[in-house]
Amino acid sequence: MNSTFVAIPSHSARLGCASPFARWNLRRNPFGELSFQEREVLAQIVSDDVEPFVTWARSKQHSHRRVALQFVADCGYGKTSHLLGVRRLLGDIPYVYFPEHGKLPNIPPERPLLVDELQRLRWWHWRDLVSKAGLVVLGSHVDYEVKLRRYGFSVLTVDLQCPKSAPFLAKVLNARIAASEIAPEGCPRISVAEGEWLLAQFGSNVRQIENYLYEVWQRELRSGKAWPKVF
Repeated sequence: MNSTFVAIPSHSARLGCASPFARWNLRRNPFGELSFQEREVLAQIVSDDVEPFVTWARSKQHSHRRVALQFVADCGYGKTSHLLGVRRLLGDIPYVYFPEHGKLPNIPPERPLLVDELQRLRWWHWRDLVSKAGLVVLGSHVDYEVKLRRYGFSVLTVDLQCPKSAPFLAKVLNARIAASEIAPEGCPRISVAEGEWLLAQFGSNVRQIENYLYEVWQRELRSGKAWPKVF
């Protein structure tokens, strides 16, 4: 899948060269917390099967079918990022997040529909989820493929805890660097070798990797290095 790196305005962008990261041609630490909009712009999809499956599900001859695309993993492996990557493909479609605590939302009638934290749905949410034809894109800690098929869904499941490749990881991380640059293409990139080292240390948990790199960038900034070293 082709990717477009987009520099996203932020508080540090308004500060311009006042940002301490400006000496590295950066508006901010590229591995800091992202807004919802930023996550959608930068989301990368690990499986080459996703885009053809979404295209198939959205075609006119299959519009009457119940179709589910589910991303399954524990925390930190990129479920929400993948949901937002699919949202970027489909346009401004409803996204529903089910929190661990507090009031739970309703399932809207629109399709396509994104549902995050599927494992927190109650029985009445399931009733509304499976009552309509169309595409639902799901993020879950639990694999519900068997249950969805019992309700007549065609299902593609992507296990995000399967090992990611070093080139894919480098692509994810470099998208964040590129989006934080002041002048385009003015910063070094994470190499495939560095990606391999990060995967050896943290596995495929992208959140842990990004948290580690955030601390590296903060530490190296204080030390006055020309550019942070991953290891």
